[in-house]
Amino acid sequence: ILMQRPAGSFDGRVAFRAVAPDRLPVVGRIEEGAYAWRLEPADTAGFLRAIVEDFRRTAEARDREVTCDIEDGLPHIQADREALSRAVWNLLENAVKYSPAESPIRVAARRRENAVLLAVEDEGAGIPAAERERIFQKFVRGADAKTAGVRGVGIGLALVKRIVEAHGGSVRLESRPGHGSTFTLVLPCLGS
Repeated sequence: ILMQRPAGSFDGRVAFRAVAPDRLPVVGRIEEGAYAWRLEPADTAGFLRAIVEDFRRTAEARDREVTCDIEDGLPHIQADREALSRAVWNLLENAVKYSPAESPIRVAARRRENAVLLAVEDEGAGIPAAERERIFQKFVRGADAKTAGVRGVGIGLALVKRIVEAHGGSVRLESRPGHGSTFTLVLPCLGS
């Protein structure tokens, strides 16, 4: 799911609504170096809370609860708000798609040394070890997703990885088949 900024965002926060445009042009522009990054200082806690709050309506409509645990005093990050919001939203959307109804989705943010760790955790199907490296490549989807009939083409996690790398960060994946996954975005603190 990609986000589109509605006219008239308020309070300096970036508000988004879900739309379903074709992701291929965005991924293509990023890979070709043609995406116009707009990096600026961002209040990490406020930024993440706004995304989660906006996503809650989507989650609740699909019988999921999203909790948010953000460490006090998180440092700012340098962010392209629209692109980074797309990355976080994609992880949240995947957590909903690959988790059973009424299972929780947890979002957490912590500082570790010179980085901010933004984690999205679910209690879904999990990703087998053999698929974890390839899952961030374009057009790659887990075997369980295909057999379970979950819709998608394998663009979302490739987009997440590219966006986070453009912010000087990385993506970590911890997963246990049958017990869920945790995707962690590791982003440098502003000034690091």
